[in-house]
Amino acid sequence: MNEKYDELEIDGVSYKTTFPRKFLERKQRAIPAAGAVSTYIPGTIVEVLAREGQEVKGGELLCILEAMKMRNKVLAPVDGIVARVHVKRGDKVPKNTLMFEIE
Repeated sequence: MNEKYDELEIDGVSYKTTFPRKFLERKQRAIPAAGAVSTYIPGTIVEVLAREGQEVKGGELLCILEAMKMRNKVLAPVDGIVARVHVKRGDKVPKNTLMFEIE
């Protein structure tokens, strides 16, 4: 059996393996910017506390997202300046919607 192996590196350790066609043809996942804040569940924006040009610290409250009758706090992932606010109170947002950009 003369099979060609692919190389896969995980945490600095190299492995020999074969990748199935489904894996090789998969859609590549885009890595979001560190300051991009997107919805992780669909819901309604109840309150927007951050505004463009505002300086925020990591962990600071940006907005409240209501989903499945629960109010979820959306926090800043990094320190920086809010460059763009893409949502407003009352917006119904699907999953993976960009809400804020922090630079």
